[in-house]
Amino acid sequence: MPTKEIYRPKICEMCHAPLPESNKGRPRKTCSDRCRQRRRRRYDYTGWRYPRQHDQAWRQAERDLRKLEKIVGRLPDQPPEWVDIYTPTISVRQRILIRMSRGMDVPKCYYCYKPYITEDGVKGLYCSQGCADEADRKAKILLSAIGEWSGKYDPRVDVRLRLNLPIKVCPHCDKPFPEYDRRKIYCSPKCRKAHWREKQRENICKRCGEPFTPSIYTPKGRQMYCSTRCQELAADMRSRARQRKQELPQRRRCKHCGRAFRPRSRRVRFYCNKRCADRARDRFPVSPKQA
Repeated sequence: MPTKEIYRPKICEMCHAPLPESNKGRPRKTCSDRCRQRRRRRYDYTGWRYPRQHDQAWRQAERDLRKLEKIVGRLPDQPPEWVDIYTPTISVRQRILIRMSRGMDVPKCYYCYKPYITEDGVKGLYCSQGCADEADRKAKILLSAIGEWSGKYDPRVDVRLRLNLPIKVCPHCDKPFPEYDRRKIYCSPKCRKAHWREKQRENICKRCGEPFTPSIYTPKGRQMYCSTRCQELAADMRSRARQRKQELPQRRRCKHCGRAFRPRSRRVRFYCNKRCADRARDRFPVSPKQA
């Protein structure tokens, strides 16, 4: 009975090098052990390709998250306190890292630019209620600033409004300006210097703790109180403290242990504490004053 001829390839399946001719055994598909391992890894999805792709995706997600953390700060790396069975057992950073490694979309807060989990966000735009409230407050300030400076601000502000890009408001003159640098706070160096000069003139009252603006005729750092009443009350408190200090007895030595102490009341005391007084009473039934 004639046998069917077995097909034997002439070149290597991986490197396309010529294969040695052989008429016995099973057909050879690779020229060397290196090519044989490469061929096995190419078609071994569960044992080689999928784990390798997972490791590469995880390392890339870790690099991307570190770059983001340099801008927004370190994300929480501790798991939350356990409340019920629905409480996550891993930290927010690990959850975000898993989603980034799998190619899932991780939203970023419109106010602080931090990534957050979708179910933990507010309105689908902010990472927390604090960011949402602060964004609403700044939006109201921006609307009032645009109405106040209508036609006098940078025209790029209108373009960024249409594109829904961030816009800042100068804390000194309330003028809107485009946010090209997150570190920039004022619209111009002039406003920055003027605001700094105003802050330098503000003082804190040493009695009531309220901020106040000192008189322009007072040298810097000389006016310590916001009003004459606070100044008089502070002087009265200092005089009472001096009087109490003068009325208290001077330092003396304990009759039992010999340690120096200052009495905290106006009563005449011979011992530094109650322990020394009890020990002295047990040893000498008659007090030092009677002796």
